[in-house]
Amino acid sequence: MELLNFEKKKFEVIVVDDGSTDGTDVMLESFLNESDLDLKYFKKENGGKYSAVNYAISVAKGFFFINCDSDDYLDKDCLLNIFNLWEKIEISKKGEIAGIIGQNLNMNTNKIIGSSLPKDILYSDPIEMRFRYRIKGDKFTCFILDILKTYRFPDVNGLTFFIPESYLYYGISSKYKFYYSNTVFKICEYQIDGITSNIQRYRIQNAFGCYLTYKKYVELYGPSKSFYGYVRNYINYVRFAIHTNNKLIIKNFLDIFFIPLALIYFIKDKRLNK
Repeated sequence: MELLNFEKKKFEVIVVDDGSTDGTDVMLESFLNESDLDLKYFKKENGGKYSAVNYAISVAKGFFFINCDSDDYLDKDCLLNIFNLWEKIEISKKGEIAGIIGQNLNMNTNKIIGSSLPKDILYSDPIEMRFRYRIKGDKFTCFILDILKTYRFPDVNGLTFFIPESYLYYGISSKYKFYYSNTVFKICEYQIDGITSNIQRYRIQNAFGCYLTYKKYVELYGPSKSFYGYVRNYINYVRFAIHTNNKLIIKNFLDIFFIPLALIYFIKDKRLNK
């Protein structure tokens, strides 16, 4: 953060320590005394990444909000590029936009993560990008904070340590679009013991968070938004509803045909988690 090419008085850095025991608080205390950054440190009981993000959202004061994991760092021109892109967006469009989505760079390969974004599509949403244009890979997102506060993760009182970030996008995309750019904003490292590297087991172990996410999609969207997206999300909704012993929503007769596929995934999950 010290190396960002942006005036330090114009952004804040919020560090949420999610119950660590590695001396992070001691290290941050000395850094706070030496740094010119507007840096705020908060320590909370371990509740999982989503709860740490929710905490940061609740105390943040800026216009934009960026989440940066402990093994990531922002490109030195990240904030400057966001500012310049925002200035280019038409005033009439700004009220319809929830933020800016761009590229992450893999630290190990020095390549963008996943697919390039369509150059001719500036305004879209993550559902359309993923299920219509088949864009793959984790993307960088800079949210407008006031909108994010409305669509934040649910508070589930320790019932899960993981809720997919799709939960945020599914809610926000019901009303807003994002501005898309192929600019690289963040550099990411995937650690061997990280969530991304162990995502399948982690999803099964935190099935309730996945259930909430896919339930959100099924409640908000039908097949007309994206038939492919609806099928994938409904199958996963049923799959994790079975994991968590929750009742199913059947919105139309087509849903019945997806249930056997969900059962197959559920059986595979049980074998994987043995």
